[in-house]
Amino acid sequence: MSQPKIVLSKEFSSECKVELVELAAKPQFSLSLKRDYYSTITIQDVSMAQAKRYTAKILILYSNDDIIRLGIYQATQNLKAVVEHHSDRSAMKWANQKPHVITLFVYQDLDDWAQNNWIARSIWRDPNNSAARLVPVGTTNDFTADVQIQFADYQKHQAWRQFALRQVTSKYEFIKKVERWYPLANDIVKQALHLTQQKNQNLLLEPNYVQKMHQLATSYVEQVQHKFDEGTTGPSEVRDAEMKYVQTILNGGNIFLLFSNRGQEIWTDGKQRDYLLNKYIRQYFEDAEMLEFELKKLR
Repeated sequence: MSQPKIVLSKEFSSECKVELVELAAKPQFSLSLKRDYYSTITIQDVSMAQAKRYTAKILILYSNDDIIRLGIYQATQNLKAVVEHHSDRSAMKWANQKPHVITLFVYQDLDDWAQNNWIARSIWRDPNNSAARLVPVGTTNDFTADVQIQFADYQKHQAWRQFALRQVTSKYEFIKKVERWYPLANDIVKQALHLTQQKNQNLLLEPNYVQKMHQLATSYVEQVQHKFDEGTTGPSEVRDAEMKYVQTILNGGNIFLLFSNRGQEIWTDGKQRDYLLNKYIRQYFEDAEMLEFELKKLR
């Protein structure tokens, strides 16, 4: 691959901008499989009935397309040897089966990952598995070996990156945000739990229970769910706490969704509604406990 050249007699001005950009985009060292060009953020087993499937999120710190291709190739090859199961049931079904489909999302750094602002995504499908061949590829504009790749539009990626970075606040501001909205969410959820306990003990009739829960649902949406993120995000050091914060608030929203106008139309079976309610309440308090643990590490 020939390198772009800049005539030595040229001055460094706007006239040689194109050549400089092209030069910066070229690898300035030989590419080799002897070193890793990526690091793994997450690996998730999302297997289907007929195909073992992984999706992974990886970091590739370079913006050069050749290095991104190489990192994708390395990550895909390495994941082919991984055995991961999302549940005991999945482990029983697939035993030591290696994946038939591998999907990657590539990020430049953890801030891009937090905003889901990927620079590339890819898919590899086992040609010997019929179900894998049916997995849709989507839009692709590149490839490496048998891996199909979609590179994000560079200008859009950078524009979103700059926008997202302007929304990043300090650790102190993030903690202040959580301390403002989380106690309010917690208070409303605890009121819902108290009403549910009263109903289960036959101290509150079903119509009154539904009415009071509907009132709490309205309060939760208006006072918390529409305001809790403030359009900002914390720095990388608070990423775990921020994920738990968002998850906790959204799980609270799931509780009250059951008693919204739409929820009452969908979940007319009280037993099904109560099953989901108990599930969402349990999830809320589990995530709330993890959130408080993460906050202690930041303070």
